[in-house]
Amino acid sequence: MNTSTKRMIIFVTIVACCVHQSWTWFEKDSDCDGQSYDSRVETCCENILWAGATPYDECCGVQVYDSRKYVCCDDELYSKRERTEC
Repeated sequence: MNTSTKRMIIFVTIVACCVHQSWTWFEKDSDCDGQSYDSRVETCCENILWAGATPYDECCGVQVYDSRKYVCCDDELYSKRERTEC
């Protein structure tokens, strides 16, 4: 059996196993101004929903920022190269 035949068999097996299953890609576990969202992939800052959340995201006023690179002081963002704390 050549490689392309093996790949086809594996693909068909995967498709055949899952055709009749219901998939939940994400679970909406939080609320942002009445709108449900998945906190693993979205962040809510002052009732504004932002897509693309990471574990390092934090809010600075209504903005989302990467807490590894920036610090928030009085709703203003500063590079951690400029300052490390308020």
